[in-house]
Amino acid sequence: MEMPRPTAGIDETPGMRPDLRAFIARYQENVSEACRLLCAKFDFDNKGGLLRAWLRRLVPEKGFLDESRSISFHFREIGCCVSFGSVEVDFEFGPGHRHDGFDAARLARFAATLADFEQFRDPAALEPELAAAWSHGSLVFLTSGLGSHLYYFAESRPAA
Repeated sequence: MEMPRPTAGIDETPGMRPDLRAFIARYQENVSEACRLLCAKFDFDNKGGLLRAWLRRLVPEKGFLDESRSISFHFREIGCCVSFGSVEVDFEFGPGHRHDGFDAARLARFAATLADFEQFRDPAALEPELAAAWSHGSLVFLTSGLGSHLYYFAESRPAA
């Protein structure tokens, strides 16, 4: 089951092609839906509780999020991989219980499960584009705590 595509609000991002920005937005939407389903399954109010609960062994390492067993999850290290049928989204939790970070490897893995984003399946080709957006200030690294190796959109950075 493929998640809905972003339909509005894809802004121009300096140093980044619009199709890459749209693709990352789609990745983030799938991650948000995965977290929503995980929270609903395990009755959590916020995404931060998910990682903490898994680390404390209060939720299983893997399982299914729906009765038809078509949406599976697998926690590992500081993240989770959720499969919506053939579409797979792998993500890590970041500082402040964020889940919107990304890197070239995770984006390429996601692209490999989608028919319409073949151009983003090579992490070695994605990394220079992400680095260019970082050098333009469009992407940032959040250096405190979890997920400090992930890129985040600068406009989503929490206020200091």
